[in-house]
Amino acid sequence: GVRIGGELIMRLKTISKPTIAWIEGAVAGMGMSIAMACDFSIAEETAKMVFAFVNIGFAPDAGTTYLLCQAAGPNKATELLLSGKRFSGAQAAEWGIITEAVPKEAMEETVQKYIRKYSGGPSVAYGQMKTLINNVAYRELNACMQLEVNAQYTCSLSEDHYNAVTAFVEKRKPVFQGK
Repeated sequence: GVRIGGELIMRLKTISKPTIAWIEGAVAGMGMSIAMACDFSIAEETAKMVFAFVNIGFAPDAGTTYLLCQAAGPNKATELLLSGKRFSGAQAAEWGIITEAVPKEAMEETVQKYIRKYSGGPSVAYGQMKTLINNVAYRELNACMQLEVNAQYTCSLSEDHYNAVTAFVEKRKPVFQGK
């Protein structure tokens, strides 16, 4: 599953045509990676977002660490990943995690505007621009995803992860012991 997620993220980053994420409701985990991997991510201002890995004693996957550090910087990435706190679409746009946040009633019109703008454009040039941007900004994405796989494996063997998953199923707060 982790490998397939990584392949999807790389495909979104390297496909020659512009990609657009439409985000409404709630998004977490790999959904956040998909949003960050798209060229344009449009969210409802009130969308609920979270990097919840820490809440189950786990490490990020699908390029989340790399994409979030690139988008929002290492300080904001540290805060969001280590805290597991929720934030809104409006905050995600403010921090540079997504392209734009709009009121719910403006979603359709906004996404259609992006589709009209980029669907008939110079796709060869778009593809070359994406390659150039990827070379500058995302050169180490694949390597980071491998490190995330290793980190998740280590976490999956921990008592903290087991206890957190059990607590989640039992609808109670986990007690972490650093083991």
